[in-house]
Amino acid sequence: MRLDYLRIVGLALLFFVPFLGAVHLFDWNEVHVAECTREMLVTGNYFCPQLNFQLYWETPPLFLWFQAISMKIFGIGEFAARFPNAICGLVTMLVVYRIGYRLHDRGFGWLWVLAWLGSFLPHLYFRSGIVDPWYNLLIFISLYSFIEFRWLFFTRFEGRNFWHRYRYLILGGGVLGLAVLTKGPIAYLIILLTLLGYFARYGFRNKGFLKHLSFYTAAAVVVSLVWFGVEMTLHGTSFVQSFLAYQFQLFFTDAEGGTGFLGFHALVLLLGCFPISVFALANLWGDHQSQDEMLESEPLASCKRSDMATWMQFLFWVVLIVFSLMQTKMAHMSSLAYFPLTYLGTLTIWRALRWKVRPGLWGMFCPLLAF
Repeated sequence: MRLDYLRIVGLALLFFVPFLGAVHLFDWNEVHVAECTREMLVTGNYFCPQLNFQLYWETPPLFLWFQAISMKIFGIGEFAARFPNAICGLVTMLVVYRIGYRLHDRGFGWLWVLAWLGSFLPHLYFRSGIVDPWYNLLIFISLYSFIEFRWLFFTRFEGRNFWHRYRYLILGGGVLGLAVLTKGPIAYLIILLTLLGYFARYGFRNKGFLKHLSFYTAAAVVVSLVWFGVEMTLHGTSFVQSFLAYQFQLFFTDAEGGTGFLGFHALVLLLGCFPISVFALANLWGDHQSQDEMLESEPLASCKRSDMATWMQFLFWVVLIVFSLMQTKMAHMSSLAYFPLTYLGTLTIWRALRWKVRPGLWGMFCPLLAF
């Protein structure tokens, strides 16, 4: 397994690092973020992001700090602006392999890694200078930590001390706080809607859910205060109030300069994540475990796989619906859906290889009608 990690590191460096600086920053999001970081270095103001040396309320500072470190090492330029996301790509590959290995087997882990490397947009955005790769990774890790906590709660919760019982919940909430510091409070909204959707599936009767959500939220708030709290202490509340007001306004205005039809993000995900998106179509709703899979020697593992698929379905639909309804129609806005889409597509291939389960034409094309 350690050798697999080394192979993944080598693949990630090979795919994501070469020629990072060969092309000028062409996406305006790349340009704005890199300029914010450059001005952060020039002014020495690491708490209030600026663009054209005016207060900039769209992006919190965490990713800018990553870029600032990169620019300190490599100098100000395209390579330094994109290098943090190349590292994010490496970490993402290790994370999905680890989760795939734990839930399924080594083959699934590698298939999930290859799904990322072999799909156009998931591969491309690790070679960009936008905020979303780190933002999405932190949200996914946070959600998975909550899922792991719930599995622990229902299986091996008794007889453990407080830290061993609640560590996944506390750490997951903390990572969600980091996501908020990366792109704003919409991270919490996405997680909350996903959790509530899952909770509603069980008729709002899931044991301890609201209590755990409260602890999880508290941990996220505490970590987000690393920036919000310090900023208010040093400079008062005006910047934070303007920042939060601007973030709220993003739901109702086209602040990013792009518009599109209602199915824009669905089409972007279907075509941009090809070919893995085609395999994911059969698993976008419902539980498609085979009888052999449910009767395997480790029923708990089978239950976790089924539950993970359900969580990923909720995450996918929440991301797709939220960003389809928003005014902004930028392709990267729905990139959080790459995680559930690549997982569900990998699940189709893995089941076909291991359990000889084929989704059938109806299973493949019925979800396509929803797009």
